[in-house]
Amino acid sequence: MAKWVMLTPSSISIANYGAVFLVANLLLAILQILGFRDTFEIDSKTTIRITILRTGVAIVFNLILIALSFVSPYLSMILYLGFPIVNFIVSMGSK
Repeated sequence: MAKWVMLTPSSISIANYGAVFLVANLLLAILQILGFRDTFEIDSKTTIRITILRTGVAIVFNLILIALSFVSPYLSMILYLGFPIVNFIVSMGSK
């Protein structure tokens, strides 16, 4: 998907990249919830709540970027490139 977006940054390629990115984020959230529940001896309700909140924000942002890809594909592509960087910085701040 990333190669398709870089070679031909069109609305369809960026929307497809967004859909794959959305599914990956959902699967990551499910994995985190199941992993925290089975692995750590911490308050799992708080951890699940934080994971759901972060995933909800990521889903909303992702849906906005998918919609933006039909209006301005290049801007959406740039924001998708920045999304993992921001996500990394936010996750480092919570530790």
